[in-house]
Parts: sequence; structure tokens; C-alpha cells
Amino acid sequence: METIPMTEDPPSQETAYLIGRYPAVNQNTLLLTRALAIQAYATLEFSLSTVFAQWLGTSVDVGGLVFFRITNAHARNRILDDLKKKRLESNYNLFWNSLLSLIRTIDQRRNEIVHWHIVNNIDLSIPHEQASKLTLNPPTGWGSGAGTSINEQELAEFILKCDFVSRAIVMFSAIGTDRAVDLDEVWLNIFQQPITYPPPGTHPLSPKYSGSESPPQRPEA
Repeated sequence: METIPMTEDPPSQETAYLIGRYPAVNQNTLLLTRALAIQAYATLEFSLSTVFAQWLGTSVDVGGLVFFRITNAHARNRILDDLKKKRLESNYNLFWNSLLSLIRTIDQRRNEIVHWHIVNNIDLSIPHEQASKLTLNPPTGWGSGAGTSINEQELAEFILKCDFVSRAIVMFSAIGTDRAVDLDEVWLNIFQQPITYPPPGTHPLSPKYSGSESPPQRPEA
């Protein structure tokens, strides 16, 4: 976002705001965090594409040719659910259904992050240098989104949620493969119950986890 310098003399009113002279206090943070949030969702999609290819019985690159042509998130989730039932039947339903529900909330939030507009909020009750702050707000016609906004802290929370779900998917993808023998008892127990977010401190992907083993790592794309 470009800041246009002002050459005019400042107005006499102490509360007047010179548009463009003072950048929003959170401008760089919000714009960068928004970009990182979009990247976090892309990483989550990659994790989904790997389990999609696995359940389809093909390689990751071939599966990706199909997966990334599915532009409708609802249809994508339905296909994944059907593939899960085909491969694992009703096993791990508590975990899978709750995970899929969490993914749907992420899908909705992603739409808001991508499509909402950057709005400059100006508070004339504070000094000019601090008066401007950016948020993401729904455009006119968004419907129920009216009156809400997304700030940089909420974007950061979205990034953490995407990372958690992405890593959980990678671990779950071991089920039904030769890699399942490498899963320890902690993960096998996790897959037998509904997933919760934020995760408890006993969860390997929790920031508070203090187990002897490091949290599972996501493979590089």
C-alpha cells in the first residue's frame, strides 16, 4: 500500500487527519501477516492433496493434477470424505469427522482473508502518528459479515490453526500404510477420539507439549 506524501501545511484543527501523511501503525504487520496466512492455507491444501493421492491410490504428483483442479472447497471435502470411507470405512470416524469440521471453518476464514477489503480506521481522538490502523472488513453485499473485521492477531491465530491441521493430516495419512507401524501410542490414541482446537498440552502438536519426542514435522512441499 503506497503512502502519498502531503506537501500542504497542516490544518489548524488539532483533530484533523492528513490522509496519506502518516502510514497506518500496523500497515506492514497486517499486510505481511495476511500474506503468511494465505501461504499457511496453501500448505494445508498441500497436506490434503497428499492424503487425497494416497486414498486415490496414486502418486502425489498425479493426485495433485486432480486435487488442485477442484476449486470448490465443499466439493473437495466431500470427495475426501468419500475416499476416507472407501479406504478406512468407519474406522477413526470420531477423529476424521471432527478434523473435517475444523477444516470447513478454516475454509470459510480463508475466503474472508482473501476477499475482504483492507480498511483504514482513523481515530481522531489520538495523535496523528497513531490514529490510523488497518483491518480486513467485508465488502458491501457480503451479508452476515457486515460489522465484523479481522486484525493481525486474528490472522496470526489462523496461521497457527492451519499449521496444526496440516501437521495432523500428515500424521493421519500414515494410517492404512506401512508407515502406521511408526506411530507411537500417543498418536494412535489421538486418532480414536475427536480432535480439539486449541489442542491440550498433552497433544504432540501443542506449543505446551513437553514430551520426550519433538512434535512431528511436516514434509517439504
